[in-house]
Amino acid sequence: MTSKDLVGRPFTIQYESEHSKDLYSFEIKNDKKIAWKRIGGTDVGKGDEEDYVMTQLTDKKILITWIEADGLGLSNVLDFDEGTCLTHGNNGRAVWKHNGKLAFVENGAQSAN
Repeated sequence: MTSKDLVGRPFTIQYESEHSKDLYSFEIKNDKKIAWKRIGGTDVGKGDEEDYVMTQLTDKKILITWIEADGLGLSNVLDFDEGTCLTHGNNGRAVWKHNGKLAFVENGAQSAN
C-alpha cells in the first residue's frame, strides 16, 4: 500500500477512548495533501486539509505525519493488513496515544481493507 494506492481512496479511523468514540474520515488528495473531517463523536464537522509526510514501513503498513493549524501534531501508523491505526499526538508539551480501527470507504460503505 503506497501513497499512490491511497490517493482518492477514502478511509475512516474510529477511535475509542474513555471520553468519546471519535470517527474521522480521511482522503489523501495527492503526494502532499491529506484531508480529514470528524464525522462522529465530539466536534462533528471539524476538518481541514494538511501537508503530510509518509514513510512506507512494510507492504501494508505506513507511517503518516502532519501538523494541524492549531499546532496539534499527529503521527499515525496505518496497518492495512490488521485494519488498525496507532496514533501518537502532541500539542505543546503534552503527548498521548490512541488506538483505532481503520476501514476503507467503498461506495459510501466501510470495508475492513
